[in-house]
Amino acid sequence: MDHVTESNLAERLKNLPADKVDLLLRRLKPGRRSQETGRESNSALRPFVESRDQNFQLIVVNPGTFDSLKFVAQPRLLPEDDQVEVEVESACLNFRDVALALGIYPRPEYGFMPKFGCNGAGRVSAVGSGVTHFKVGDEVFFLSAESAFARYTRLPHMAAFHKPPSWSFEEAAGLALPFMTAFFALLVPGRLNQGEQILIHCAAGGVGLAAIQLARTIGAEIIATAGTEEKRSYLHGLGIRHVLDSRSLEFTDRIVELTEGYGVDVILNSIPGQAIEAGFRILRNDGRFLEIGKRDLVAGRVLDLAPFSRSLTFAAIDIFGFDFKRLHPIVLEIRQAVADGKIQPLPITTYKASQLIDAFRYMTAGKHIGRIVVQIKGEQILLATPHAT
Repeated sequence: MDHVTESNLAERLKNLPADKVDLLLRRLKPGRRSQETGRESNSALRPFVESRDQNFQLIVVNPGTFDSLKFVAQPRLLPEDDQVEVEVESACLNFRDVALALGIYPRPEYGFMPKFGCNGAGRVSAVGSGVTHFKVGDEVFFLSAESAFARYTRLPHMAAFHKPPSWSFEEAAGLALPFMTAFFALLVPGRLNQGEQILIHCAAGGVGLAAIQLARTIGAEIIATAGTEEKRSYLHGLGIRHVLDSRSLEFTDRIVELTEGYGVDVILNSIPGQAIEAGFRILRNDGRFLEIGKRDLVAGRVLDLAPFSRSLTFAAIDIFGFDFKRLHPIVLEIRQAVADGKIQPLPITTYKASQLIDAFRYMTAGKHIGRIVVQIKGEQILLATPHAT
């Protein structure tokens, strides 16, 4: 494969089949430029001053290159009745943020394009009139449709969780999205029970590691996959006996062997392409296939319905596709698990806000385990001036 640069990456991704996208992204190595050196000119930037600017958020001026990422001034809005406002300490980076920056995130058929950063951690700075579960000053981790790469962000109070005092803000920042995804997927459409077998694909990622914690609490038997030897070794170190290669469909033969031909009860999938049909073949009767990837769904990929005659379930899970009121029972489960010490922080790689572009580049390399977190508070934020955007 020839050398891949950000300038041609977005266009090439649009023309690749789904199963080749991950491979190409992994070939893009993280660069050395920081937020400041990645900008066109330091003269086009000025320090954020809260008394003047109120708030800021991250945008991409010209999608297709990480150098186009900029912080811009943003009005600070009061929380609505059922909302809390959080002063952000740390924000978590997700793959969708990379896709947004490169201009390859699929435009939703309904609604608006998401903003950068959907989960983070910080302190409650204001509460709506109908909120009783939180007060100003509470330390929380959260999920938000507004940007987490900001000084302040607003969110439904049901999307916030008290942060245990022993956790750092960086440790807590990446927890809301993966644990809400894992809890909803495994407990609702997944109906995972004690003694059942679950295959967790790409298990060294945030959702995968969250699912491992929950599956162990339930008492399920875990089989995992990961894409590199380092990640497979890490999962073995967690005590998972069977860890297979997620980049090859050979995992199907191994699972048939490991389960003596019966297959697994649940699959948590994020691998595009042929892995979906391969997964159907290794599900037991009444098996549940839980899809948390987006590429095949957005592409409108057609599935063969014949395997579903065995009472299989296919469920696509996107937490932002639900009304938070529907998620309230799951939120209560997670809050109780946190209080009981059943949820532990995931491994993190931390960057400062001035290293934001480096963080985006590192995520494209596909080498990280757990979550990538950016420290928002504690250093000077440089805003792009109007003529620079």
